Amino acid sequence: MNTLPRTRFSRLMQQALLLVACLTCTLTCAPVANVRAGTPAETPVRIAREIPEPADHVVLLTTDGVRWQDVFSSRGADELPTLNRLMTSDGAAIGAPNGRSAITASGPAFLSLPGYRELLSGHASQGCQANDCKAPTEAGLVEELSGADPGDIAVFSSWGTVGDALTHDANAVVSAGKKYLLGEPELARVGLLGAWEDAQTGKSTPGWGSYRPDARTSALAIEYLERREPRFMFLSLGDTDEYAHQGKRDDYWRALRNFDDTVAAVERKLTEFAARGDRTLLIVTTDHGRADNFTEHGPKFPESSRVWLVATGSVVKARGRIESPSVRHLRDVAPTVLLATGYAPNANHDGEPLLELF
Repeated sequence: MNTLPRTRFSRLMQQALLLVACLTCTLTCAPVANVRAGTPAETPVRIAREIPEPADHVVLLTTDGVRWQDVFSSRGADELPTLNRLMTSDGAAIGAPNGRSAITASGPAFLSLPGYRELLSGHASQGCQANDCKAPTEAGLVEELSGADPGDIAVFSSWGTVGDALTHDANAVVSAGKKYLLGEPELARVGLLGAWEDAQTGKSTPGWGSYRPDARTSALAIEYLERREPRFMFLSLGDTDEYAHQGKRDDYWRALRNFDDTVAAVERKLTEFAARGDRTLLIVTTDHGRADNFTEHGPKFPESSRVWLVATGSVVKARGRIESPSVRHLRDVAPTVLLATGYAPNANHDGEPLLELF
């Protein structure tokens, strides 16, 4: 995989790069050229028109193993007020049960680490079909966005294994569960090293081993977002999947309500950034769905491939549930973030930018 230059372009250069990238992809990259129907002559203009001015702050926020049926259900509408508002009016949602807006994990494993690898790499995770894969050797989204300032890119996760979705030398702050930390000096610089140490203590419930409960992970990440204002943050929570595997539906819903609160907190902070003129993007999704029996997911349960995605922010065209030109995949998220932040799409990506969000 070709990595991108590790320098930040001026806004004028970013926009010029986006236009050149779109023109190039129209000629050489069939997936991007096919995002919008039309003649080859008009496609570059239409794509360029839909790409926003580059975002200054992007947050990719996930909760593990949450069913699309729950997010789009009447119960979800009642108990998940923030997600429901974003899905119906203040954002854009892909994956509603009716229409042509399905989005899936590429599989065939439909497990967590392959899902996170797909999200962050822009590829169907063919080389990783289990939760014990070795760390990738090729750069993904985190590495491609990183520059000279390691604090500008941050990853916080409840599940420690999320760290194995990144290369081991990622130039970023990475706090994955209780087992994986990069960028300790950056945490110290913004006065959060003590908070990180506190977050490493206590029980791992509802997980086990190096799992860090969502409440501690989200508190640490939101505090970092407020103090450091990173250009890109990946916040990955997991209590929902832990409770689902245990068959504890009430606890699953409680964890999902807590996740909705986290979405609200992140949205509020990004709204503050936008109020001073910064461009913002928040993408909310999950790594896989669930089997019909609720407790399981994986290659034996193809129904667990289906997921959902919600986006909001100043660069998003807010219009509720939208229809995509084709079935979307988790691998589409990385090229979407790259384009939204002003970087050229990687020609090696299998995914297509989700231009319908803009």
